Amino acid sequence: LDDRFPAEDGNKFSQRLFGMLSTMVSCWSLPRNESPDDASERRRLQTKLLTLLCGTEDVPVQALSWRFQLFLSWCLLRLYQPWEVPSPRTVDFFLHGLTAGRGQPKQKLSTAFVHRLLLTCLKATDLRGEPAAQTDAAYAHALEALVSPAGCCAVVEGLAFDRKSQEGSGRGAMFRQSEQWSTGVQEVISDAARTLPSMFPVTRLSYLSYVYKSKNSRAAEYLVRLGGVPVVHRLVEAVRDFQSNPSRDPADDRFYSCVAAEIIGGAARALSDDKFEGAAPVAEAWSALIDFLGAQVSPLSLEFSEDFADALRYATGRRHPSRFRTLVDYVHQRVQQVLGYDKQSHEPGTGSSNGAPPVASGNSGTQSAEGTRDDYTTQAKWVLMQQSLLIEFPASPGDSAEAASELALQIAPTMHANLAHPYKLCRSLIGNSFFLIYDYSPLKTMPDGQGHHQAFLDLVLARIVEATDPSADGSGSSSAPGIEAEGVPPEKPALAHSADKNQGETLALPQDQVEFLQANAERLRQLFSRLSSKRGDLGPGELAALYDSMDAATRAQLAEALGMAPDLIERFVGSLRVLQPETFQELVEGFPLRGTPEKQEVPASSPEVATRLSAPSPTKWARETALFWQMGLEGMGDVALHGCWATPRVLGAAFQGILDPDQESVLQAQRALKSMSISLVVSEEIFDQVVEQLRQQSKSSSWKIRQELASFVGRVRARHVAVWSPARVEQIDALVWGLLGDERKEVQNAARAAQSLILLVYDNAALAAATARFVESADSLSRKRLRRKADAPPTEKDRARAAKAMAGVQGLIAVLYAFPYDVVPETVKAVGTLAKFVGTSPDITAAIRSAFAEFKRTHQDEWHRHVEKFDPATLDAFNESFESPSYFC
Repeated sequence: LDDRFPAEDGNKFSQRLFGMLSTMVSCWSLPRNESPDDASERRRLQTKLLTLLCGTEDVPVQALSWRFQLFLSWCLLRLYQPWEVPSPRTVDFFLHGLTAGRGQPKQKLSTAFVHRLLLTCLKATDLRGEPAAQTDAAYAHALEALVSPAGCCAVVEGLAFDRKSQEGSGRGAMFRQSEQWSTGVQEVISDAARTLPSMFPVTRLSYLSYVYKSKNSRAAEYLVRLGGVPVVHRLVEAVRDFQSNPSRDPADDRFYSCVAAEIIGGAARALSDDKFEGAAPVAEAWSALIDFLGAQVSPLSLEFSEDFADALRYATGRRHPSRFRTLVDYVHQRVQQVLGYDKQSHEPGTGSSNGAPPVASGNSGTQSAEGTRDDYTTQAKWVLMQQSLLIEFPASPGDSAEAASELALQIAPTMHANLAHPYKLCRSLIGNSFFLIYDYSPLKTMPDGQGHHQAFLDLVLARIVEATDPSADGSGSSSAPGIEAEGVPPEKPALAHSADKNQGETLALPQDQVEFLQANAERLRQLFSRLSSKRGDLGPGELAALYDSMDAATRAQLAEALGMAPDLIERFVGSLRVLQPETFQELVEGFPLRGTPEKQEVPASSPEVATRLSAPSPTKWARETALFWQMGLEGMGDVALHGCWATPRVLGAAFQGILDPDQESVLQAQRALKSMSISLVVSEEIFDQVVEQLRQQSKSSSWKIRQELASFVGRVRARHVAVWSPARVEQIDALVWGLLGDERKEVQNAARAAQSLILLVYDNAALAAATARFVESADSLSRKRLRRKADAPPTEKDRARAAKAMAGVQGLIAVLYAFPYDVVPETVKAVGTLAKFVGTSPDITAAIRSAFAEFKRTHQDEWHRHVEKFDPATLDAFNESFESPSYFC
């Protein structure tokens, strides 16, 4: 073999060898009806390949290059039929390959063999209703080798490094397979990995993680189904043993975190199978799996925890919720803990926003040390885990609708209490949870589902309008769950404040914590600098979580390196949990903390009051959560099934968000309004309600609201061209007409764009009628009258006349913009009318000349054809409009 095929490392050699072996393999990849002679010849070839790869007692292993070993191993793998359990020597050879070079081609090939072997063994046990095709000896050896502790460790290592790549850049590049080997090697790996997995996820809501592989979870599921409950413990211990190994490479932690998620997803799905129902050790396995889930998720970032969210989706996909009661209760309990929800009083606990460790409520048990990390990522992670259950259970077959609805109602109070969450990321996830609870789950189909919808919407609107009274100076505002309001509640001890140069007073620390931090500022700087140099710019909550994750020996080493007593570090960590990031940064930079200032009377018009009223408040947070919920209808919802029942009542809150001093909140309100305008179906039942909301916004004193209203109305009007009656169409068109003559140019421009969009959906008759109306309004503008009254202040009648004329001018400009590359009769009429008013006033002249310049730019390519549609008088007026008037004319 070596004489005929030189061991060269080029692409051409790899492709030639792959092509030859592919031809050989294709001769044996036939249906089951192969002849006995063919089967005997195939087994003889398998034995020959094993001899080359493994050797025998009489024949030593040949010194083949890794490329020969890889290609011959792939050929051996492909010579086994899908229903055929491999021989014991073949199983041992590939299981040994699982630990031969992390992330190398041989390990990837062995991992693909394990996927095929698990499926074959599962079929051989008749769990899928197919007859066994091999002898009991081969099956027993394969099963024993796979489910043994050594086999589980090898499988875990193979799955962990099935995603490792050595090249690439960008997000997730270390997990994407890059072209690091020759083409033939890549083709071998790709062919071996074709195990025909089912599509994941099965619902229309996409997965989150770019790393998680459902194929690996499926392998873990098959392994547990073959080996029983003990395999769950072996897989979990295999991951823990590696993670606790002091000689491990820290760069490999991410790989084992990924495989931990895949094992949790596969094992949980296997434990919910009918085979394990009622078995005694199942409860113990569930307990071990849940503890493993909590320990793995706690130290991860939000992005890395998405692996576990997808794993829970895989586990619960198309399974009845009752099979996962232990898992559901645990996830819901963790959400309550990190969000600080007290289910006895439906009031906030002490866990989420003020920085203290989460306190379990009810029968939730004792909070472990690994769950005390309390920053916004911890809260977001567990809400994300909970969403996986809300996504998959409604799609479960059978009578799962009632159970999924009960789960939605169980989760809803916790989400209600955190409607005004202080962190934007959490507000986004809570808003998406509202969509999953009220719009996606079967709750909407239940007899009392509509009542739950309306009660929730009433709660949202009450929280949004709760503190919009201008007389509220912050002390009377209701706080979000677990969040302190602007003022200090009288029943709590006075708290120290930190000085902020831009936002006034912000809540920081109790006085005893301030004294402790000031006395140990220098040592805290040392601790912060040493930790941040290794882990990046960490906030106080993350530093506390980092310290909580250390074992006793590591804590002792840290105390010795810093020269600080362990009890002093413990007190410092306790302070970190209640310390705001801004205050902590000021502390380590040497900015002094101040005590509680004396209360002073401040005029209502002072900048201090304006700053306090514009600062983040529970009302603003609740509004943003409601908008996130509405935007979820566009991104995840089906507008034909849900979404229209709530949008009309939330419109007012969305428009009020335009006035927020925070530009990021303004952009969110604009995105929400755009989402509503392109997804809202204004039926006959809600038309009057929607129009009344829009009319109220058109009377707003803020031009920003009127500007956004014009864009909103234009999109909604264009989408309902064939839905509304003529009477309803006139009501919507009247709103745009009123905005065309607005005193602000920004509103005029937005209304003009909306009018252009509406004109595109008109038929010829409607277009002619609208153009005639615009001409009539523009003709009301009298140069002589304006000149005569130029020195006098304008009256109310003059302003109304000017607004009507401006609406006509902007409407005619909208006609030009509606047909940028064509000339229709209405275009000629608009050009002739607009040309007459050049020079009437600076605003009108500037608007007309800008429109004519745009018209000339878009029509210049075909101007020789368009010019024939203009009469000489109109064409002369159009050309003269670009010339400034001369004194000598």
